[in-house]
Amino acid sequence: MKNSMRIFLVCAGLLAALAASGERAHATGLGFYGTLGAGNFDGDIKPDLGAKVSASDNLTKLGAGFAFDTNCATSQLINYRLLAGFETTDVNQNAWKRNESFASFSIDNILGFGLVATKEMRFWVGPELRAGYMWGTGSGFTKDANSVVLGLGGAAGINYHLGEDYDLAFQAGVRNEWLNGTWNYSNASKGDFDGNQTYGYFTISFLWRSLDDKFGATK
Repeated sequence: MKNSMRIFLVCAGLLAALAASGERAHATGLGFYGTLGAGNFDGDIKPDLGAKVSASDNLTKLGAGFAFDTNCATSQLINYRLLAGFETTDVNQNAWKRNESFASFSIDNILGFGLVATKEMRFWVGPELRAGYMWGTGSGFTKDANSVVLGLGGAAGINYHLGEDYDLAFQAGVRNEWLNGTWNYSNASKGDFDGNQTYGYFTISFLWRSLDDKFGATK
């Protein structure tokens, strides 16, 4: 678990430093977001003593957090969007007959390419990278699992300009996440946890735009 946490902190720090150093003094949008998703979960627990336990089932996600975007409204080609927040993941109980769920903190980094920009809206598409950390919260065996989360995906979004200062932003995408961590049932029963999550999601953000983040503005 300690090694997993170190990996997560290094990834998160590098991504935050990249965002801060590359996007200073640019137009920005700041605000909050809410997100939901659905897809598939596959997980394995490999105890130090005993047989491996595997399961696959459907999942649902719900989350919220802080949103930051370097270009909500201008006609410039590129924007960088960062979403940092908490999520809950519930795994369908049909296969395991018990409550399997996770909580997680994640940082999503999205590089958008604007395809359409007008006074009313901006439409973009691009790849995304996720770094996060999750821990089990259910009553089944996942409650003792902790994992680093690394994910790749693609997204598309549209920012509707609400007057001169605000945006209502819609984003949809698909992610594939890799999970790697530990399972600690007791001092006498420990092991490795790994898995995979593939899902689609939909996000709504409300953003306040800086004075220079307007259609027709130059950076």
